[in-house]
Amino acid sequence: MTDKKVNEADSIWAEIRNLPIEMFALPNQRVENHLLRVRGVPNELYLTAKSPAALPALEALLGGQVTLRVERTAEGDPINVSHPKFEMEETELYIVIRRHVPPTERLELQPVATRASDNMVVVPGEVDSPVLHAPLAPKVVKPE
Repeated sequence: MTDKKVNEADSIWAEIRNLPIEMFALPNQRVENHLLRVRGVPNELYLTAKSPAALPALEALLGGQVTLRVERTAEGDPINVSHPKFEMEETELYIVIRRHVPPTERLELQPVATRASDNMVVVPGEVDSPVLHAPLAPKVVKPE
């Protein structure tokens, strides 16, 4: 028997499909009753709504889903921090849901390490300047 690999979209759908959703003041309404799953990117869940009223109801439902974790302040004191569990985006055709990544963990917001090439000077007018061909890392010269 082979294990089927579960991707992030499958995991998100499994978490939210049976959650109760407030639709038309009807009892026992679930997300899967009003939203259809569409196959898409493995780390994002793509949905289509059966009715336009499903979008604000889904926003209200996902807005209440939070993740709590303990982080440390600059002084080292523990504090409780809550982050939204999911991010939701509406495109022209789909509703896209992905897991929320806190700003402290986003790669695009991390400081970029400075490279030696960032400090190089290009001599104007010289196409084949030796500065252009300098290595990225500084050369280590051993004393003689």
